[in-house]
Amino acid sequence: MRIQDLHIYGFGKWRDYSMTLPAGDLVVIAGDNEAGKSTIRTFILFVLFGLPPKKRANYQPKRGGLVGGKLTLQSEEFGEVTVERVHDRNQGAAVCRLANGEERDERFLRKITAHMSQAAYQSIYSFDAEDLTELHGLNGEELGEVLISVGLTGSDLIYQTDKRLEKELDSRFKPKGKKPNLNQQLDSLNEADKQRLASEREVGQYEQLLEEQRELTIGRKEIEAQLHQLRLKRSSLQQLKKVLPVVQEYHQLARKLKQDPHSYFPENGTERMHQLQEKLLPLESEQQFIKAKHLEAKQSQADFQTIPSTTLNEAIAVAETKSLFYQTEQDIVRLQSSIETWEQRIQLELNELNLGMEEPDFREFDFPFYIEETWRSIKHEADRINEEAAAIDKELGSLAAQKQRLENQMESLEREQPDDEQVAACQQIVHSYVPSTSEERGDWASSLQQKQAASRRSFIASIAALAVGTAAAWATSSFPLLLGGLIMSGICATAGLYFRQTARNFEQMLATIGQHHTPRISESDYLHAKEVMERYERTRGEYAHIKERWKQLNHESLLIHEKQHHVSERKKRLSTQMTEQTTMYPFLSSLKPTHWEQLFQLLKQTKEKQKDVKELKEELRAVQQKKQGLEQDIKAFFTAMNCDGVNPNMAENYRQLEEWIQRQQASMSENKRLQEEIEGLEKDLEDLDHQIAPFTTEKTGLLEKASAQDLDAFYEKAHAAARKREQLQRKEQLIVQIEGVLNKHDQEQFKIWEEAKDPSELEVELEETDRELQTAAEEQNTLIQDIAARKNRLELLESSEEHSKYMHQLANQREVFQEQAKEWAVYQMASQILKATKTRYQENHLPAVIKRAEEFFRRLTFEKYGRLFIDPEAGGLTVEDQWGHVYKTGELSRGTADQLYVALRLALGDSMSETIQAPFIVDDAFVHFDEERREVMMDLLASLAHGNQIILFTYQKQLAEKWHGSFLPSKRYI
Repeated sequence: MRIQDLHIYGFGKWRDYSMTLPAGDLVVIAGDNEAGKSTIRTFILFVLFGLPPKKRANYQPKRGGLVGGKLTLQSEEFGEVTVERVHDRNQGAAVCRLANGEERDERFLRKITAHMSQAAYQSIYSFDAEDLTELHGLNGEELGEVLISVGLTGSDLIYQTDKRLEKELDSRFKPKGKKPNLNQQLDSLNEADKQRLASEREVGQYEQLLEEQRELTIGRKEIEAQLHQLRLKRSSLQQLKKVLPVVQEYHQLARKLKQDPHSYFPENGTERMHQLQEKLLPLESEQQFIKAKHLEAKQSQADFQTIPSTTLNEAIAVAETKSLFYQTEQDIVRLQSSIETWEQRIQLELNELNLGMEEPDFREFDFPFYIEETWRSIKHEADRINEEAAAIDKELGSLAAQKQRLENQMESLEREQPDDEQVAACQQIVHSYVPSTSEERGDWASSLQQKQAASRRSFIASIAALAVGTAAAWATSSFPLLLGGLIMSGICATAGLYFRQTARNFEQMLATIGQHHTPRISESDYLHAKEVMERYERTRGEYAHIKERWKQLNHESLLIHEKQHHVSERKKRLSTQMTEQTTMYPFLSSLKPTHWEQLFQLLKQTKEKQKDVKELKEELRAVQQKKQGLEQDIKAFFTAMNCDGVNPNMAENYRQLEEWIQRQQASMSENKRLQEEIEGLEKDLEDLDHQIAPFTTEKTGLLEKASAQDLDAFYEKAHAAARKREQLQRKEQLIVQIEGVLNKHDQEQFKIWEEAKDPSELEVELEETDRELQTAAEEQNTLIQDIAARKNRLELLESSEEHSKYMHQLANQREVFQEQAKEWAVYQMASQILKATKTRYQENHLPAVIKRAEEFFRRLTFEKYGRLFIDPEAGGLTVEDQWGHVYKTGELSRGTADQLYVALRLALGDSMSETIQAPFIVDDAFVHFDEERREVMMDLLASLAHGNQIILFTYQKQLAEKWHGSFLPSKRYI
């Protein structure tokens, strides 16, 4: 999750203020003190998590208006989401708007923030200087406890709860204490028990009877437990006896299924085979009838002595090809003429394109569908590269002109600027100028009195702020109030010291004016020197501004040169692509890429024509082959009929063939009729074969799937498959019956799924259980009678009023003790569970956090401290330096301790960010870091910011300039 921008309707000092955060993962926002950085941080937390109504009222703008605003978030799962929260809308609940305009409620926001609370978020992903100050109050052991607590829940609630549990336990019981409640109650119990024992000594055998009654009661409970177990066992055995026939049937069926070989039978195979047979039988009967008629006609034809009808039909068929033969001759002439015309046109088009190749050469090239897109992309890329190169040259020219103009301005300012000696002389005149009139001396004295009065007021205010802060902190037990009082007191004291030092400077100046009579500087010299100094400062400021602009132009020039290098690389890649294309198509080398796309269209049209010519040639070859086939048919017929002297003239051959046919037709009429009848029957047989073939194929497939040789085997396997399905269904029914009678424990105890229990053994076990039940019941009755007898005797002994009074007191004391002991046990159990949870976290997760913090701490201290660990003996967080010296956290300097605490917070947040991606917010937490460590800290934040946004609020504007951050207005109170 990333924060892209924010808009504040009204929140504290901010009203109608918008800010777009930089696109980088590390966002630096700089502003002066009191500029409102912490208010913006609180606003972000308010929009993400909300605030109670009373706290929201504290951020009401002074000039009125809405309290609230909106954030624009970028989420990997939901994309861009705008979250709006206003104080007096929806009872302060958030409204989430997706990019498609859909609105969601507070629950959707909780899903985006991984259901974290504000306390958890602030403990892991947000901290400032005040958080570090609170950590300074903890020793090494307590710091380790807080680290574990934050790692578990995201806040120090576990640490605070553990401390409260220890306090509650100590207030209730201590092994050697006297003041805790349980210790006092134990003393009261002991006293009451002594009084009871003294009374019982007067009543003989009471204790012995009581012990006997206790033992008999224990024995009765054991017998009752044994009876309960025996009844359960007997009930389970009876249930098993009921279901035993079912179990036996289950195992018999399972063995039978296991013994039967596994065979596959087609689904609905029997019904499908029946349907096929119903369709096949009529067709096969008709086929046999037609075959018989066909055989009869053949025999009649064989008895008729004449030439075969097939020969006459062949002759007629050959004669009928006469018109086809003449048509093929005409087609050959037509196709040859068309091919010649198209080849001439193709060659003419190639000559017009001036590609230097003939039609046969062009035929060798192939133009797949993607070549057009390739040539088009090369053309467009060349156009874009030329446009970008021209734009870059124009920008470089403009930047060079601007730099030259700035350099000329800088040279002009250097010439106009006074030299150092003149500046020093003028500065001396300005500093040495002292007015000498009595009126001016009176002004100096009046200023001296004002400074002294301000110094006294500041000291009085510091004492009052310290007293008020201490009283408020003592009354509310609030450390921040005490800290605020100390800070206000320090500020007032510093102001008092400043005014006192200023007053002393005024006194020295008055003494100097009164005692020394230095040569007086004229007012005209003073004004001239002051004017020179002002002109020097103004020129130096302008020079610095122009110098900064000149640096910016240099930076822009470097960026443009980088862009120019990128364009050059693209030119090289384009040249490589063009070389690949000219290698494949050499004729492209004579054309510019801008014409390639148009050339492709022309070549594609020519290629289509060439394809048409190829189809015409194939058609010509087919017609020629057809003509040759016709000639060979008539020659083959004459050869088969033993005719001599085949005429080369095909017209004469057709004439002779027609005459032969006419001679044969008269004698072939009867033969022809028989032949027609035979052909009709054969056609009917062929049609029947086509009708029967699909059914036969399907029937064969069913037999193969069932692994059957014939129909009898098929139906036998069908019956076997049906029996197996019935057995499997019966097996499932038996399982349901068994599970309905026996529970899972009885099933496992009797191992019913492994084997069936022997009925005789089951009967023996039932009889044995009945005997044990009878024996246990008799023993129970005996024990009840013995307990009743001893109870009567004890009641007689306890009938004394004194003894009853002591017994009543003892019972009351025991009841009070038991209630207090229960409370102590609850706290003790909670403490043990909490400690066990902390121990598991410390063993499983804390080492990784400590290891990561150790790496950060080593970098922040420049390898001075090399190891960070939890000391098992001392029980707290311990630091080891590069020489092996060990320090507790309380022994570290303020700056080093801050670096340690920052390393721990960053390590914890880094480990949690592996599962929860949330922005990390840091508010001026590095005020005690020197410049070098601050640079290391910024590099460390930059390394952690990859993939996880980090927002840093700081008063140091140079950090925002270096890391391309944002700047808050110095005075904005809207």
